[in-house]
Amino acid sequence: MSSTPSPPLPWFFPFLPTPHPQTNNDGVIALLVALHLCIAALITPCTPGWKLFRAGIVLPIAMYLYWYCAWSALKPNHEEHWGVAAGCCFSIVRALELLVLYPAEENVYRVTPQADGDFVREPIPPPWTKAKLYWAYSLWWSNRGIGWNYSCTLPPSSTRHPFSRTSSRKAFLINRGRHYLLWIAFVDLVRAYMALGPGAAFFDGRAGVAPSYDSLTMTEKAVYSLCVCVRIMWSIEKTFTGGSLLLVAMGGVLGWEGEMWSPWGYPPLFGSIQELWLHPGLATVWSRTWHQLYRRWLYVFGWLTIGEKILGLPHSGQSARPPPPHVTPSGAITPTSENTNSSSSRLNGTGRASPTHLLPTDPLNGSKISKSSIGARFSNRSNATMLSNFIKSLIVFALCGWMHDQASYALLHRIASPGDKVNWVDALGTIPFFVAQPFAIAVETFIKRQWRALKSRQYPGGAPDWLVFGERLIGFAATWWWLGWSARWFVVGLTRAGVWRMGEDELPSWTLFGGLIWGKWEV
Repeated sequence: MSSTPSPPLPWFFPFLPTPHPQTNNDGVIALLVALHLCIAALITPCTPGWKLFRAGIVLPIAMYLYWYCAWSALKPNHEEHWGVAAGCCFSIVRALELLVLYPAEENVYRVTPQADGDFVREPIPPPWTKAKLYWAYSLWWSNRGIGWNYSCTLPPSSTRHPFSRTSSRKAFLINRGRHYLLWIAFVDLVRAYMALGPGAAFFDGRAGVAPSYDSLTMTEKAVYSLCVCVRIMWSIEKTFTGGSLLLVAMGGVLGWEGEMWSPWGYPPLFGSIQELWLHPGLATVWSRTWHQLYRRWLYVFGWLTIGEKILGLPHSGQSARPPPPHVTPSGAITPTSENTNSSSSRLNGTGRASPTHLLPTDPLNGSKISKSSIGARFSNRSNATMLSNFIKSLIVFALCGWMHDQASYALLHRIASPGDKVNWVDALGTIPFFVAQPFAIAVETFIKRQWRALKSRQYPGGAPDWLVFGERLIGFAATWWWLGWSARWFVVGLTRAGVWRMGEDELPSWTLFGGLIWGKWEV
């Protein structure tokens, strides 16, 4: 009896790695290869042929590698798995933006400060050069766009010493190093409390074992929500702040400058409580004091692509590429815009563009703004524009919720028993929290609009101090009440997905506060 001969192996098979059981290193390698593949693609010329190469070859490979890294079950713990899945989703959409839909060379550019305080557009380096390689690395790392034309709006605490362009690396490293150590200690306390405290069963999130959110007392809801918020903030801080310490130190040793290597490129991720007190409201929270890492892709895909290009809603806010600044003979930047309703094409004193919100918050830089200018700002915005902005905001927040929930979906597949089916509905836990925010912002907008009109009539010369204090107190309390109340969906969604559940294959880690308070040195 003859057997069918085996086909000859391709010539490159001997050069491939020997098959082996999957390890954590496989995911790390996939992540690094995907990252550098995207960066290498940005070095190529932005011509039709190379655009096709980026879209047809580089993007599919990078997307698959990011997908592999996100779904690979070999992560140290559930929280790490959830965070990596969310980060890989962000990397996929960023690659889709910069390589295909909105090519980087045609839509983004650096802005360079001048001696007189103005900013000018920095030319994009030619392809196949070391300068273009550095440009691509910096672009990919600049999620918030610091130093670029798509920079997020920053509160004043993020632009002062030691985060200014004149700040020393030593001052930055001391400030951020102390900040990082305090975060480590605080998170260790929170982690021990979540694992060993009275809410351990709730944070475990097992169906039929964990108490329902509605059964918790008001104090428990507040404390548990705070714990979840701290863990989420730390999942971002540990990578961002840790990376900034390393890169700024490297910049000092190697003599490298630029937003990737300098203190001014790493302003704090989160604004201060004082800034929220001075300018209370959800518009301030979501546009200034939250981390803004995902602002660019949410705007490009949600506001612009889906809202304006697919649904045909009228244009407002930024373009994917704000019109390049016109440099006058004096070197000043003159704003040019095709849309008079857009304030984002201006380069303000910080060189940053300000997107349009339902209710733009007042400047946080201490500059004065007249009552008449506030009234004009709102009167020039029609109800149709407000409705359009609301719909686009709804899309943006829904996309943000989807990004979080797809990470929960990946995690649920990891912890599911063999043969169990995981449905998308099981992972849709945080979307209600995010979708609710535009409705609250719309209500806030209406109330502020009516109140400011009434106040300008009653106090044409300016509101008294007691009234300003009352406004801030009510606005501050209302903001935190809403965030605390709506957080139930976020908290329940993540705990139900098992983000902080101890996996069967997970090794306990050392904890200082767990040992000092509960007598357990590993959780």
